[in-house]
Amino acid sequence: METENLQTNPANSKQWYDNKILLIVLFFLFPPMGIYGMLKHKTAIWKKVIYILPCAFLLLLFPTAIIASFFIDNYKEGMDSYYKRDYKNADYFLRRVKPDDAHYKDALAKIAILKPKIDSIELEERQKEIAKSNKKEVEPNKLTPEEIQTLKDFQTKWSENIVKDWKGDYFKNSSVSKSGDTIKFELIKVASTGNWQSSAEMNREIYQKEYDSLLKQNFNNKYNLLKTKIIIIPDSGQQKINEALADRKRQIKVQFSAWDGSHRELKRLVKSAMNDPSSFEHVNTTYKDKGDYIIVQMSFRGKNAFGATVLNAVTAKADLNGNILSVSKF
Repeated sequence: METENLQTNPANSKQWYDNKILLIVLFFLFPPMGIYGMLKHKTAIWKKVIYILPCAFLLLLFPTAIIASFFIDNYKEGMDSYYKRDYKNADYFLRRVKPDDAHYKDALAKIAILKPKIDSIELEERQKEIAKSNKKEVEPNKLTPEEIQTLKDFQTKWSENIVKDWKGDYFKNSSVSKSGDTIKFELIKVASTGNWQSSAEMNREIYQKEYDSLLKQNFNNKYNLLKTKIIIIPDSGQQKINEALADRKRQIKVQFSAWDGSHRELKRLVKSAMNDPSSFEHVNTTYKDKGDYIIVQMSFRGKNAFGATVLNAVTAKADLNGNILSVSKF
C-alpha cells in the first residue's frame, strides 16, 4: 500500500495578523506591531490605509509633544505673557523656571510682582460670579423716551459745566454712558500723579451728592429709577506711568524681609563673612533708588574676633533683581 505524503498548505494556516481583534488591541498597546500586522493582513489596500493612518499619526504625535516640551523656554514664554499683561499665563510659565536657570531669581521677583495683580483679577472674577448668582430681576424702566432724552441732556450739561468750572486745573473731560448709569470724569495728567485717589474720592463723593440732589429735584418720584454712579479716572497716559512705577516699587520691595526689613541678599552676604554668623543682629536698613540700581545701607551688631559685640554698618549697591553688585564700608 502506497503511503500518501500529506503536506500542510501554507495558504490554509492562520497567522497571528489574521486575527482582527488582536490587531486592534496592538494598535493601542503597541502601535508598531499593529501597523506591521495590518500590512501583512490579507485585506484591501484602502482598508489598510484607513487603519494605519490614524495609528501612525498618534505614534508620531505623542513623542513629538514630549520632545517639544523639553524645548519650551518657560522664562521667555512667561515674560512675553507678562508684557502682554496676560498675568495668569505669565505666572504659569514663570513658576516652571528651574532653580538652575540663569533667570530663576528674576522669575521669582516677577512672580512676587504678579501675585497682587492675579489676586485682584481673581477677586474681580469672584465678585462677578457672586453678582451674577445674586442678580435679581430688575424693575422695568418706566421712563418715557422723552424723559430718557431729558435725563441724558441733564447729565451731559451738568458734567460739562463741572469740567468748565475747573478751567483745566483738575478735570480734562467728561462722558456719559449710553445707558445713563455712569458719568465719568477724567483727570488732567498732573492731577493723576502721586496719591491722586485720595482727592479723587473726596471730590467724587461731593459730586455724587450734588448730582443725586439735582436729580431728585428734576425727576421727583421717578428718582429711584435713575441711579447714576459718578466715577473719576486718571489720565490714561499718566496711569501707565503710575503702573510702571508701582511695579518698580514692588520689584524693589520683594528684596527686603517683611520680618525685620533687612535686604535678604546683603544680610546673607554679611553673615557669611562674619567671625560668628550666629551673633548677627539686624538693627536698621534703608535704601535709595538710583534708577538702574539701589543703594542699601544696613547697620547690624555682631561679635568680632575677640568675642565682643560691636555695632557695624555696611553700604551696598544692588540691581533691581536683588543681586549685590558691590559692597563698601564692610
